[in-house]
Amino acid sequence: MAKNNKQNNNIKQKPFDFILIMVVLIMLALGIVMVLSASSPSALAEDGDSYSYVKKQAGAAILRLNTYVYCVKNRLQNI
Repeated sequence: MAKNNKQNNNIKQKPFDFILIMVVLIMLALGIVMVLSASSPSALAEDGDSYSYVKKQAGAAILRLNTYVYCVKNRLQNI
């Protein structure tokens, strides 16, 4: 039983992967820029706001980042 507790403590103390987080954030930013460049003219013609699609994508990105932070803090590995 004591050995099992040591293994659980080791799992909780692992640091997060900084490189992976940076790669994900860079890809997320590039994706939002690509949405802006691809949809700006059509959004301007439809809504009069060239940033309407980017606002939706940025809102979804913030929601996904919050979910990621929640999962990392709670170590939800069995999802």
